[in-house]
Amino acid sequence: MATKEDNKFKQKKSEEKEVIYDKVMQRFETGMIYAFNKGHQLGFILLLSDSPVEFEPDFFAQPDSLKVFISSLEHMVSNELIEDSFRKDAMLVLINFTRRYFEGGYPKIKDFATRFYLKGLGVALDQVRENVVQKPYKITGRSRMLNVPYNKDFTVTPAFKGSFSVESPRYEEWDIQWDETYPKAMGSGLIAKVLVHQFTAKEIKDYAAVDAKTYRMVKDFFSAPFADDELLYLVRLDLLAMVDISNFPRIIEANEYQIIKMAIQKTISNRLDVDSAHLFITV
Repeated sequence: MATKEDNKFKQKKSEEKEVIYDKVMQRFETGMIYAFNKGHQLGFILLLSDSPVEFEPDFFAQPDSLKVFISSLEHMVSNELIEDSFRKDAMLVLINFTRRYFEGGYPKIKDFATRFYLKGLGVALDQVRENVVQKPYKITGRSRMLNVPYNKDFTVTPAFKGSFSVESPRYEEWDIQWDETYPKAMGSGLIAKVLVHQFTAKEIKDYAAVDAKTYRMVKDFFSAPFADDELLYLVRLDLLAMVDISNFPRIIEANEYQIIKMAIQKTISNRLDVDSAHLFITV
Protein backbone atom coordinates (compact mmCIF):
# COMPACT_ATOMS: atom_id res chain seq x y z
CA MET A 1 0.00 0.00 0.00
CA ALA A 2 2.33 2.70 -1.28
CA THR A 3 1.55 6.19 0.01
CA LYS A 4 3.51 9.42 0.21
CA GLU A 5 5.49 9.83 3.43
CA ASP A 6 4.91 13.13 5.21
CA ASN A 7 7.76 15.27 6.55
CA LYS A 8 7.31 14.05 10.12
CA PHE A 9 7.73 10.44 9.03
CA LYS A 10 10.78 11.21 6.87
CA GLN A 11 12.61 12.62 9.90
CA LYS A 12 12.24 9.42 11.92
CA LYS A 13 14.99 6.83 12.30
CA SER A 14 14.80 3.67 10.23
CA GLU A 15 13.97 1.57 13.30
CA GLU A 16 11.04 3.83 14.12
CA LYS A 17 9.84 3.66 10.53
CA GLU A 18 9.84 -0.14 10.63
CA VAL A 19 7.70 -0.10 13.78
CA ILE A 20 5.23 2.24 12.10
CA TYR A 21 5.12 0.13 8.94
CA ASP A 22 4.37 -2.96 11.05
CA LYS A 23 1.57 -1.15 12.85
CA VAL A 24 0.12 0.07 9.56
CA MET A 25 0.10 -3.47 8.14
CA GLN A 26 -1.53 -4.87 11.29
CA ARG A 27 -4.27 -2.25 11.05
CA PHE A 28 -4.52 -2.75 7.29
CA GLU A 29 -5.13 -6.49 7.72
CA THR A 30 -7.77 -5.88 10.39
CA GLY A 31 -9.41 -3.18 8.27
CA MET A 32 -9.61 -5.38 5.17
CA ILE A 33 -11.10 -8.25 7.19
CA TYR A 34 -13.69 -5.76 8.43
CA ALA A 35 -14.47 -4.65 4.84
CA PHE A 36 -14.76 -8.27 3.70
CA ASN A 37 -17.14 -9.07 6.55
CA LYS A 38 -19.31 -6.03 5.80
CA GLY A 39 -19.62 -7.10 2.16
CA HIS A 40 -20.30 -10.69 3.20
CA GLN A 41 -23.02 -9.51 5.56
CA LEU A 42 -24.60 -7.27 2.93
CA GLY A 43 -24.61 -10.14 0.42
CA PHE A 44 -26.76 -12.29 2.69
CA ILE A 45 -29.12 -9.38 3.35
CA LEU A 46 -29.61 -8.64 -0.35
CA LEU A 47 -30.03 -12.28 -1.37
CA LEU A 48 -32.21 -13.53 1.49
CA SER A 49 -34.29 -10.45 2.30
CA ASP A 50 -36.55 -8.18 0.28
CA SER A 51 -34.45 -5.97 -1.99
CA PRO A 52 -35.11 -3.76 -5.04
CA VAL A 53 -33.74 -6.53 -7.29
CA GLU A 54 -35.23 -10.01 -6.98
CA PHE A 55 -33.08 -13.04 -7.78
CA GLU A 56 -34.91 -16.13 -9.04
CA PRO A 57 -33.47 -19.60 -8.31
CA ASP A 58 -32.29 -19.99 -11.91
CA PHE A 59 -30.15 -16.86 -11.53
CA PHE A 60 -27.80 -18.73 -9.20
CA ALA A 61 -27.09 -21.36 -11.88
CA GLN A 62 -25.94 -18.79 -14.43
CA PRO A 63 -22.17 -18.90 -15.00
CA ASP A 64 -22.00 -15.09 -14.94
CA SER A 65 -24.17 -14.66 -11.81
CA LEU A 66 -21.35 -13.05 -9.80
CA LYS A 67 -20.78 -10.41 -12.49
CA VAL A 68 -24.52 -9.70 -12.69
CA PHE A 69 -24.87 -9.56 -8.90
CA ILE A 70 -22.05 -7.06 -8.45
CA SER A 71 -23.19 -4.91 -11.38
CA SER A 72 -26.70 -4.84 -9.82
CA LEU A 73 -25.32 -3.50 -6.55
CA GLU A 74 -25.75 0.14 -7.58
CA HIS A 75 -29.50 -0.48 -8.00
CA MET A 76 -29.83 -2.03 -4.54
CA VAL A 77 -27.51 -0.02 -2.29
CA SER A 78 -26.31 3.56 -2.48
CA ASN A 79 -22.61 4.32 -2.82
CA GLU A 80 -22.93 6.55 0.23
CA LEU A 81 -24.01 3.59 2.37
CA ILE A 82 -21.05 1.51 1.23
CA GLU A 83 -18.53 4.32 1.66
CA ASP A 84 -19.96 5.11 5.10
CA SER A 85 -19.06 1.60 6.23
CA PHE A 86 -15.45 2.35 5.22
CA ARG A 87 -15.28 5.13 7.81
CA LYS A 88 -16.18 3.06 10.86
CA ASP A 89 -14.61 0.72 13.41
CA ALA A 90 -11.45 -1.02 12.15
CA MET A 91 -11.45 0.99 8.93
CA LEU A 92 -11.54 4.27 10.85
CA VAL A 93 -8.63 3.11 13.02
CA LEU A 94 -6.61 2.33 9.88
CA ILE A 95 -7.46 5.66 8.21
CA ASN A 96 -6.65 7.76 11.27
CA PHE A 97 -3.36 5.96 11.96
CA THR A 98 -2.24 6.24 8.33
CA ARG A 99 -2.99 9.97 8.23
CA ARG A 100 -0.55 10.53 11.07
CA TYR A 101 2.42 9.57 8.92
CA PHE A 102 1.40 9.49 5.24
CA GLU A 103 -0.31 11.72 2.71
CA GLY A 104 -3.01 10.63 0.27
CA GLY A 105 -3.70 7.38 2.07
CA TYR A 106 -7.50 7.45 2.16
CA PRO A 107 -8.17 6.94 -1.61
CA LYS A 108 -5.82 3.94 -1.62
CA ILE A 109 -7.38 2.47 1.53
CA LYS A 110 -10.85 2.97 0.05
CA ASP A 111 -9.77 1.22 -3.17
CA PHE A 112 -8.42 -1.80 -1.30
CA ALA A 113 -11.47 -1.88 0.97
CA THR A 114 -13.77 -1.94 -2.07
CA ARG A 115 -11.95 -5.00 -3.41
CA PHE A 116 -12.32 -6.88 -0.11
CA TYR A 117 -15.93 -5.71 0.31
CA LEU A 118 -16.86 -7.15 -3.08
CA LYS A 119 -14.92 -10.35 -2.34
CA GLY A 120 -17.14 -10.80 0.72
CA LEU A 121 -20.21 -10.17 -1.42
CA GLY A 122 -19.11 -12.88 -3.85
CA VAL A 123 -18.51 -15.42 -1.09
CA ALA A 124 -22.03 -14.77 0.23
CA LEU A 125 -23.43 -15.40 -3.26
CA ASP A 126 -21.64 -18.74 -3.51
CA GLN A 127 -22.73 -19.81 -0.03
CA VAL A 128 -26.38 -18.97 -0.74
CA ARG A 129 -26.17 -20.78 -4.09
CA GLU A 130 -24.66 -23.92 -2.56
CA ASN A 131 -26.40 -24.12 0.81
CA VAL A 132 -29.76 -22.38 0.37
CA VAL A 133 -30.80 -22.43 -3.28
CA GLN A 134 -28.71 -25.54 -4.02
CA LYS A 135 -28.29 -24.78 -7.70
CA PRO A 136 -25.10 -25.92 -9.44
CA TYR A 137 -23.69 -23.76 -12.21
CA LYS A 138 -24.81 -24.68 -15.73
CA ILE A 139 -21.41 -25.73 -17.02
CA THR A 140 -21.38 -26.83 -20.66
CA GLY A 141 -18.11 -28.76 -20.38
CA ARG A 142 -14.52 -28.64 -19.18
CA SER A 143 -11.15 -28.48 -20.87
CA ARG A 144 -9.33 -31.73 -21.34
CA MET A 145 -5.98 -30.91 -19.78
CA LEU A 146 -6.65 -28.40 -16.99
CA ASN A 147 -10.33 -29.07 -16.32
CA VAL A 148 -11.47 -25.43 -16.49
CA PRO A 149 -15.08 -24.68 -17.49
CA TYR A 150 -15.67 -23.70 -21.11
CA ASN A 151 -18.36 -21.15 -20.24
CA LYS A 152 -17.49 -19.76 -16.80
CA ASP A 153 -14.71 -17.57 -15.45
CA PHE A 154 -12.45 -19.06 -12.79
CA THR A 155 -9.99 -17.71 -10.23
CA VAL A 156 -6.33 -17.57 -11.30
CA THR A 157 -4.90 -15.23 -8.64
CA PRO A 158 -6.61 -13.18 -5.91
CA ALA A 159 -6.93 -10.28 -8.40
CA PHE A 160 -7.11 -12.09 -11.76
CA LYS A 161 -9.78 -14.29 -13.27
CA GLY A 162 -9.31 -16.58 -16.23
CA SER A 163 -11.55 -17.82 -18.99
CA PHE A 164 -11.07 -20.68 -21.41
CA SER A 165 -9.76 -19.61 -24.82
CA VAL A 166 -8.61 -22.52 -27.01
CA GLU A 167 -7.26 -26.04 -26.67
CA SER A 168 -5.80 -28.81 -28.76
CA PRO A 169 -4.24 -32.10 -27.70
CA ARG A 170 -1.57 -31.28 -25.08
CA TYR A 171 -2.10 -27.52 -25.31
CA GLU A 172 -4.42 -25.07 -23.55
CA GLU A 173 -4.81 -21.30 -23.53
CA TRP A 174 -6.57 -18.95 -21.09
CA ASP A 175 -7.53 -15.29 -21.27
CA ILE A 176 -6.71 -13.30 -18.11
CA GLN A 177 -8.62 -10.25 -16.83
CA TRP A 178 -9.01 -8.31 -13.60
CA ASP A 179 -11.80 -9.94 -11.61
CA GLU A 180 -15.27 -8.61 -10.73
CA THR A 181 -14.02 -6.63 -7.74
CA TYR A 182 -12.59 -4.07 -10.18
CA PRO A 183 -14.87 -1.59 -11.95
CA LYS A 184 -16.63 -2.99 -15.00
CA ALA A 185 -14.79 -0.77 -17.50
CA MET A 186 -11.45 -1.77 -16.01
CA GLY A 187 -12.22 -5.48 -15.93
CA SER A 188 -13.40 -5.73 -19.53
CA GLY A 189 -9.96 -5.53 -21.14
CA LEU A 190 -7.61 -8.46 -21.66
CA ILE A 191 -4.52 -8.34 -19.43
CA ALA A 192 -2.67 -11.49 -20.38
CA LYS A 193 -2.71 -14.92 -21.98
CA VAL A 194 -1.65 -18.10 -20.21
CA LEU A 195 -0.32 -20.76 -22.57
CA VAL A 196 0.23 -24.31 -21.29
CA HIS A 197 2.16 -26.89 -23.36
CA GLN A 198 2.50 -30.53 -22.33
CA PHE A 199 5.60 -32.57 -23.26
CA THR A 200 7.17 -35.83 -22.30
CA ALA A 201 10.65 -35.66 -20.80
CA LYS A 202 11.97 -37.52 -23.86
CA GLU A 203 10.54 -34.94 -26.28
CA ILE A 204 12.32 -32.16 -24.44
CA LYS A 205 15.59 -34.12 -24.45
CA ASP A 206 15.27 -34.89 -28.18
CA TYR A 207 14.65 -31.26 -29.15
CA ALA A 208 17.46 -30.09 -26.87
CA ALA A 209 19.78 -32.62 -28.52
CA VAL A 210 19.32 -30.92 -31.91
CA ASP A 211 20.18 -27.57 -30.31
CA ALA A 212 16.66 -26.07 -30.21
CA LYS A 213 17.31 -23.06 -27.99
CA THR A 214 14.11 -23.01 -25.92
CA TYR A 215 14.21 -26.76 -25.33
CA ARG A 216 17.83 -26.51 -24.17
CA MET A 217 16.76 -23.94 -21.60
CA VAL A 218 13.80 -26.07 -20.50
CA LYS A 219 15.98 -29.19 -20.28
CA ASP A 220 18.47 -27.34 -18.07
CA PHE A 221 15.61 -26.25 -15.80
CA PHE A 222 14.23 -29.79 -15.49
CA SER A 223 17.43 -31.11 -13.97
CA ALA A 224 15.72 -33.91 -12.02
CA PRO A 225 16.02 -37.44 -13.53
CA PHE A 226 12.55 -37.78 -15.06
CA ALA A 227 11.48 -40.97 -16.84
CA ASP A 228 11.19 -40.59 -20.63
CA ASP A 229 7.39 -40.86 -20.59
CA GLU A 230 6.93 -38.51 -17.62
CA LEU A 231 4.79 -35.45 -18.40
CA LEU A 232 6.27 -31.97 -18.01
CA TYR A 233 4.65 -28.59 -18.66
CA LEU A 234 5.90 -25.39 -20.21
CA VAL A 235 3.73 -22.46 -19.07
CA ARG A 236 4.02 -19.00 -20.57
CA LEU A 237 2.36 -15.91 -19.15
CA ASP A 238 2.13 -13.24 -21.85
CA LEU A 239 1.25 -9.88 -20.30
CA LEU A 240 -0.24 -7.78 -23.07
CA ALA A 241 0.94 -4.28 -23.84
CA MET A 242 -1.86 -1.85 -23.11
CA VAL A 243 -2.41 0.62 -25.95
CA ASP A 244 -5.31 2.36 -24.17
CA ILE A 245 -4.59 2.52 -20.43
CA SER A 246 -7.57 4.77 -19.61
CA ASN A 247 -9.56 1.77 -18.38
CA PHE A 248 -6.62 0.00 -16.78
CA PRO A 249 -6.95 0.04 -12.97
CA ARG A 250 -3.25 0.32 -12.30
CA ILE A 251 0.16 -0.60 -13.66
CA ILE A 252 1.53 -3.95 -12.58
CA GLU A 253 4.70 -3.18 -10.63
CA ALA A 254 8.00 -5.02 -11.15
CA ASN A 255 7.91 -6.83 -7.80
CA GLU A 256 4.44 -8.17 -8.61
CA TYR A 257 5.57 -10.24 -11.58
CA GLN A 258 7.18 -12.86 -9.34
CA ILE A 259 4.08 -12.94 -7.13
CA ILE A 260 1.85 -13.40 -10.19
CA LYS A 261 4.16 -16.12 -11.49
CA MET A 262 3.99 -17.99 -8.18
CA ALA A 263 0.19 -17.69 -8.00
CA ILE A 264 -0.24 -19.04 -11.54
CA GLN A 265 2.22 -21.82 -10.80
CA LYS A 266 0.16 -22.86 -7.78
CA THR A 267 -3.13 -22.67 -9.73
CA ILE A 268 -1.87 -24.80 -12.61
CA SER A 269 -0.06 -27.22 -10.30
CA ASN A 270 -3.30 -27.82 -8.40
CA ARG A 271 -5.33 -28.29 -11.57
CA LEU A 272 -2.83 -30.76 -13.04
CA ASP A 273 -2.25 -32.44 -9.67
CA VAL A 274 1.52 -32.28 -10.12
CA ASP A 275 4.22 -30.61 -8.05
CA SER A 276 5.96 -27.44 -9.15
CA ALA A 277 9.03 -29.44 -10.22
CA HIS A 278 7.04 -30.50 -13.29
CA LEU A 279 6.31 -26.92 -14.36
CA PHE A 280 8.53 -24.42 -16.17
CA ILE A 281 6.94 -20.96 -16.12
CA THR A 282 8.10 -17.92 -18.04
CA VAL A 283 6.72 -14.37 -17.72
